[in-house]
Amino acid sequence: MKVKMQFWLRYGSENLQLPVNPSSFEVASPYGIEVIEVDNLGEITIPKNRGLQEFRFESFLPEKYDPTYCVHNRIIPPNDFIEIIEGWRDEEKPVRFTVTTANINTLVLIPEFTYRPSPPGSPGEIQFSISLKEYRVPVIKKLTSTAVSSKK
Repeated sequence: MKVKMQFWLRYGSENLQLPVNPSSFEVASPYGIEVIEVDNLGEITIPKNRGLQEFRFESFLPEKYDPTYCVHNRIIPPNDFIEIIEGWRDEEKPVRFTVTTANINTLVLIPEFTYRPSPPGSPGEIQFSISLKEYRVPVIKKLTSTAVSSKK
C-alpha cells in the first residue's frame, strides 16, 4: 500500500491538513557565501552560515469532499481555512510545518498567503499559494564575568 504525502500545519493544539496536495512544492535552502578579491590570487569564496529554508506551494480548498483529488474527508469550509491561516500568521508566532514522506518537520512563519476565490466552474473552491519561512529560535548567550574581565 502506497502512503500518500500529507501536508500539515500545527499551531498549539490546532491542526490543519491540506485537503488537496499541491501538484508540486518548492524548498529553497540557501547558504551564505562571501566572495572576496585577493591580490595576485583573484576571487575566493568564504562559506558563511546556512540561510533559512523557504517553502512555497499552491493548491486549492474544495467546498466538498471529492475522492479523486482530496487526501482526506475532513473538509472544512474554505473561508474557515483562510481565517485560521491568517489568524495564525497574525499571531506572529511560529507554526509547525510537516510534510510526511519528505522529511520536513520544522517551525515556520507565514510571510505570504495569497488566495483567489472561486474560479469559473468551481463554485465555493478557493485557490491559494503560500510561502513559509523557517523560524530559528534565537539563542542569546550570556557572557560570564571571566569573559567580560578578560576583554577589559
